[in-house]
Amino acid sequence: MAHSPLLLPPRLYFATILIASLLVISSCLLPTKALAFEALSLPSPSSQHHKIACILNLNARAVNEKFVHAAEEILGKENVFATATEEANDAAMKTIVTRGYDYIVPGGGDGTLCTVINSLMEARKEQSIHNATTSTLPLPKFAYLPLGTGNGMSMLVGPRFKGRTKIIKMQKTLTKLKEMVNECELKKDEGTSTSVPIPVPLLKCPMIEVTRPMSANSSEPNSELCFFAGSGFDSLMLNDFNVVKRWSKRRAKPISRFLGSVAGYTVALLTRTLPSCLIWSKHRLQCRITIPKASACVNASRSMSTYWMDPRRGDTATKVRPNKFQSNESIFPTAIDDDRQLLFEGTTGIIAAGTTPYYGGGMKLFPFSRVQPHGMHLRLGRINPLVGFFNIPWIFRGSYRHYDMKCLDFVGKDFEVELSAPYPFQHSGEADDDPIRRFRLVVAEEEVEFVDFLKPRLVLGYDD
Repeated sequence: MAHSPLLLPPRLYFATILIASLLVISSCLLPTKALAFEALSLPSPSSQHHKIACILNLNARAVNEKFVHAAEEILGKENVFATATEEANDAAMKTIVTRGYDYIVPGGGDGTLCTVINSLMEARKEQSIHNATTSTLPLPKFAYLPLGTGNGMSMLVGPRFKGRTKIIKMQKTLTKLKEMVNECELKKDEGTSTSVPIPVPLLKCPMIEVTRPMSANSSEPNSELCFFAGSGFDSLMLNDFNVVKRWSKRRAKPISRFLGSVAGYTVALLTRTLPSCLIWSKHRLQCRITIPKASACVNASRSMSTYWMDPRRGDTATKVRPNKFQSNESIFPTAIDDDRQLLFEGTTGIIAAGTTPYYGGGMKLFPFSRVQPHGMHLRLGRINPLVGFFNIPWIFRGSYRHYDMKCLDFVGKDFEVELSAPYPFQHSGEADDDPIRRFRLVVAEEEVEFVDFLKPRLVLGYDD
């Protein structure tokens, strides 16, 4: 008999599935558009210079052959890459870099987006060995298609796909992008003094460079780019979700599909993560966090400083002061580097950072991520998991604060985290294979530009 991943009695587990199913069914009863996407008028694929490449992750929850064919009708078959393995993704990125696309459209979740970006950086690095001009070329722009489970980045740059109309909205998004790019190029080609090119609306977003060991048995550092990462309650829940998801694959297809969606996170939270945290305090970890001494220097510029967001003063950004505190040698025997200083040492339930306000599912876990245009928000959650559970609506909206130092928010560019024992780690909604004891989060120098699909709002005046 297969081992059950559930920590609660089966009856309670299936009651949880029933409640979550009712919530999903009720949302599906809302009127939706027809799924006959063949009737949508599509522009013929352009035979011009390669402008837009679309790379679809076939492992993403919403991606299937219909999505691939729909993208091919709009962009042309030669410009659409459907991948299911890491090797196929790397090969596609090499082709994309060689052809010199101006826009890349990743279709999948946050993990897919960051995998594509990391593969792009690696492909550019390899090609620059043979062609030095590659490294000097600007990065392609990204247009994100949220076709995964969490899709946190879609809340920042759009578009937002929901329900049964995802394929229609994907078609409209690709069509709109192609029209904007063609219009911009047409204006450029006119070349008259009166014609002003209409730029494609873009939004810059910095990324976090995460450095950690290659594996549990290796000390060799491995660096990857992402928009959010962390360890603690969130990585524990992600591991539990993956356990429930693997268990569901051996069950009937409706159960497997249901537990592979956002609702699966709720089931994992209620049946595994929350009980293990309340009974065995699995979320509690001892950590030491350091920052560069230069970021706490009196003469440090605003863009280089590290700040604590003081909830007692209405979230006032308070500059972190220099200090000479030493850590507890019985827990962290390694001395702090000479060019760094202690920011925090103690027990916490979550250590997470992001350059985007949104976590998976639209949760606004990092409301201060854009306080610095080129910075990140580091959040330490020290509240009891049950308190957090009952405050989910406020945490989700990004408005939860704790005035007794149980929720600490910092804004900066460089945070190094050391744990007293190995613990699960995640970035971009993807869990690492091995637990780790140390990682460093640094804002990457180069920013990524996204096509902004949200409608601009410019307030010029207001009348009663």
